[in-house]
Amino acid sequence: MVYVIADDADNIFGFGHISFPRPGEAYIAGLYFVPEAQGKGLGREIVQLMINQALKKSVKVIKLHATKTALKFYIKVGFTVMGESFIAMADQEVECITMVMKLRSGRSQGAPLN
Repeated sequence: MVYVIADDADNIFGFGHISFPRPGEAYIAGLYFVPEAQGKGLGREIVQLMINQALKKSVKVIKLHATKTALKFYIKVGFTVMGESFIAMADQEVECITMVMKLRSGRSQGAPLN
């Protein structure tokens, strides 16, 4: 698992983590930011850094489970909807959207991140 952190000398503003469960596949397990850091492009930067890590490992597809509130963000950065699912969190089932981004030699096939 690789963690990517957005911070300055005194504060952590957010982080993301990506795992590599099988050869050629990555899973973004989370992307979290403090409220005052949202909407400033940090999420887009963190996702790009995670994509870069995936490309270094010759990953062909990145998967994630998005909450409904994060759906628009992930579509903007190039993920596509695969369907609805439920994820167990803290003894509850949370409704999520399964999303995927296909990668090809050196870049994503989704929307441009820049």
